[in-house]
Amino acid sequence: MKEIKLFIILLCGLFLTVSCDNDPLTTKATITTSTATNATFTTIDSGGNVTSNGGTAVTTRGLCWSTTPNPTVTDNTKVATIDNFTTTVTGLSENTTYYIRAFAVNSDGVSYGNEEMFTTWKLGNTQWAFLLNYDPSNSNYPADVDFYSDGTTKWEEPTYPGVYTTKTKILSFSNLAPNLYELEVKTTDQHFNQTTVKQYLNVIPAWWETTLAKIGFGFLSLFGFWLLIRIIKKQVRKNEEAKVQQDMRIAGLELQALRSQMNPHFVHNSLNAIQYFIQRNEVELSENYLSKFSQLIRLFFEYSRRQNITIKEELELLVKYLDIEKLRFEEKLNYTISVDEKIDDEDQIIPSMILQPIVENAVNHGLFHKKTNGIIHVNFIYISDTSFQVVVKDDGIGILEAKKLHATSSKNYQSNSSAVLHERLDLLKQSKEWKISYGIKDISEIETNNTGTIVTLIFKQL
Repeated sequence: MKEIKLFIILLCGLFLTVSCDNDPLTTKATITTSTATNATFTTIDSGGNVTSNGGTAVTTRGLCWSTTPNPTVTDNTKVATIDNFTTTVTGLSENTTYYIRAFAVNSDGVSYGNEEMFTTWKLGNTQWAFLLNYDPSNSNYPADVDFYSDGTTKWEEPTYPGVYTTKTKILSFSNLAPNLYELEVKTTDQHFNQTTVKQYLNVIPAWWETTLAKIGFGFLSLFGFWLLIRIIKKQVRKNEEAKVQQDMRIAGLELQALRSQMNPHFVHNSLNAIQYFIQRNEVELSENYLSKFSQLIRLFFEYSRRQNITIKEELELLVKYLDIEKLRFEEKLNYTISVDEKIDDEDQIIPSMILQPIVENAVNHGLFHKKTNGIIHVNFIYISDTSFQVVVKDDGIGILEAKKLHATSSKNYQSNSSAVLHERLDLLKQSKEWKISYGIKDISEIETNNTGTIVTLIFKQL
């Protein structure tokens, strides 16, 4: 019984061995290399054909090449997508001998086809002759291109006379004007084989180079010029009208300022004072009063016609005015005027018709209602070569109390003089000759135990 089991086991092993011997074996693929043809300076045409896949699928096929015999896939390669293929190898060096063969890869490894050898063209002594026409019916513009062994070229550009040198092997016509051209190229290799090719070049103008666009630009330029002239004329007319209006305002303001400086109360009080001195037979005092009054009236008329006066002239006007008021108020009115030594009062100018109304307000609405003696301080303070400050300060009843006293009268002198002053400052700002800041405060708001008004002006000449 044991012998029968052993026989069966041996019989099964023999059957398995025979079955394995009948399975087909796999090998590397078989591939052939096509003849290398159509060599140029940098390219070659070749290919391959997988005649057998070796019993398993071919995963990669293509060409490999090198400057030494028996190139492999570790050298330069170009892969194909089908088993029977033809392709162009590019990027070669001119006048160089290459070895090329096809390859195929399957699960058993890489197989190679037969080896082909070829040499690329030599650029040295190769000439390209071409003709470029502005139009096929017009005369030709001949030009030659010579390739040198170092890869440089020298060629005569056909668009206009001149010889140019370039490092590139590409002919570039960057200066062609929009038109139809005909390019004729003739090549001759080292074997004197010639090839001639013609190509038409139609250089299309950009939209701004078209005739319609040029006409449009012309009309647009004319319209823009006409519009510019119209705007300029309108602006000139507007400026002239504004100047006329401003001149009219200045003339009216000068008259108002003169009226405010020569207000009826001041003139009436001055004439009454002169009459009083004459009646008391104080001839010398009345003559002195009348002389100062006439001088002050003359200065009013003279300075009101001028836009600017010197600080010295302004001081003369203020002193004459305050001296007349002092004759009327006697010891009840005192004043001080100081000028910073850095200010040249004969050279530094100041807008006219500004300070006198402010000082007169201090007298009539500040000190007039004060029961005791009062004083007015006028100080000119240096700031820079083009700016200075003027401070007019009195110790009267103050602007807040004065407003209460005059609340029932809307046409009192104070309101008129203030309105003229502010309009005068506004005109000076529009003239762009002066920048003036104006401020007025009641001293009681600053100093608890004191009364009065302080007016501050900063003049900056532009």
